[in-house]
Amino acid sequence: MIKKWLHLRSRNTAGVRPELPEQQYDARFDWQYPWNFVPSEGRLQGFVPTRLLDVGSSVPPDVKLVNGTDLREGTAEGVEYIALSYCWGHGDFTRLTRANQQRFQEKIPLASLGQTIQDAILATSQLGFRYLWVDALCILQDSIDDWNIESISMCDVYNNAVCTIAAVKSWAASESMFVGQNPLAMTPCLLSAVDLPWYVQSKSSGVEMSWQRDITMSRWNSRGWCYQEMALSKIMIFFGSSQVHASVREPHHHGWRKFSTTNTPNDHHHKIDKSLETEQAWENLEVEQINADNYFSRVWWDHVAEYSPRNLTKAGDKMVAIAGIAEYLWKSGLKSHYIAGLWEDTLPRDLLWYVSAGIRRKRPDGARGPSWSWTSVDG
Repeated sequence: MIKKWLHLRSRNTAGVRPELPEQQYDARFDWQYPWNFVPSEGRLQGFVPTRLLDVGSSVPPDVKLVNGTDLREGTAEGVEYIALSYCWGHGDFTRLTRANQQRFQEKIPLASLGQTIQDAILATSQLGFRYLWVDALCILQDSIDDWNIESISMCDVYNNAVCTIAAVKSWAASESMFVGQNPLAMTPCLLSAVDLPWYVQSKSSGVEMSWQRDITMSRWNSRGWCYQEMALSKIMIFFGSSQVHASVREPHHHGWRKFSTTNTPNDHHHKIDKSLETEQAWENLEVEQINADNYFSRVWWDHVAEYSPRNLTKAGDKMVAIAGIAEYLWKSGLKSHYIAGLWEDTLPRDLLWYVSAGIRRKRPDGARGPSWSWTSVDG
């Protein structure tokens, strides 16, 4: 079902939302609204990442590393690819280096890769796409120069992917992102104890509780880099412990409603998160009624509030792991200079940032940013 839906969307050039007949939706899939996402724009025409994994079309996949410049030749529309968002963990797993780069361009032994990456390759192939972007295998991990170049292109990499697969179940790259799932376990059932013309429904549906357990409370959701990857992606496919969930980022939120076939009859397709109601209200205002800088500033600080408590393996990544969101906002209309987590045009107000009440934070060892920036504080 996901495969058909993704291909309908990726080939839709008229900006019309393709729909599947309702009976084709599967109880295992929970289609959710996103939260705090900036408006989506079209794919950057002709964009191809510097490197991609070619998973081929054979079973099992025959994987190799390919150069984006080679794929870009002869096409003005770019290349369709899937991106992966996952937790590295602390274990050792195969990564791209200058020593193995040439060998990987010939073939990458599937069994040599971390299990999460193996599963993502299989999912990419099964979804009917040929190319996959994985940071550990598409960025030279022993080259500071390559890292500096590629780390600032995260905005384009994730925003131009057909979708991003999120391995929310896995705590490390060595773990599988797949798990045996029982759709019936998430399907509400009604038990009649007495003969009454109504039933009592819990405040939270099984789908909502599943989202909380699988995604909100996951280790993946506590990671700083993963937040940026989610915020920049147009479509997220979350492989959770109980279900496969999805969220879609659209230019305007009206027209999309939260739904799943696991919803109970009285919980049918008509809930919109409060944050999205606010977002839609802003988007429905006439242009002259709203100051663009104020709008983007509000969106930016929503992202900062979500991002700042998240963890980073390397404390020095605090600024770079949110730089892609800053770049996206700038490209979307925030024409101001970005200064260490703040914006020049709203600098006096931005300098009024504060740590939430009741939360004690300390500055990390070593310089990470100017003391007047929120990036200088952990949390």
